Amino acid sequence: MTTFRSSQLSQLVPLFRTKGLECEEAERRNDAKVQSTLSDEIREIGDAILAHGESGREALRPFLSDPSESIRLTAAARLLGPEPSTALPIVEKISREGNLQNGTFADIVLQEWRKASASAS
Repeated sequence: MTTFRSSQLSQLVPLFRTKGLECEEAERRNDAKVQSTLSDEIREIGDAILAHGESGREALRPFLSDPSESIRLTAAARLLGPEPSTALPIVEKISREGNLQNGTFADIVLQEWRKASASAS
């Protein structure tokens, strides 16, 4: 698996969206293997972006209004921990109104976040 930790933020941000769109395309083709690989890469890219602290969170915020529902959801899921007031409404909306795959992913994200929040209290 590729490591993105040493990459600069200026490289990571466009890669986050590009890989997200590639993942959407793999989903449309029903290519679960490629989709899984891309999902892992997107998760790593998101971690690497967030490792840049506030500038990383700032770089993810514009994706919260991306035309792609899956990119909005992925960005919101990454920001849910550090910025719940910003990200939670987006995840909840996609949970209610998103397509089947994104809605299901949003449900899982919400369950995990609520579990983590409850154990942190």
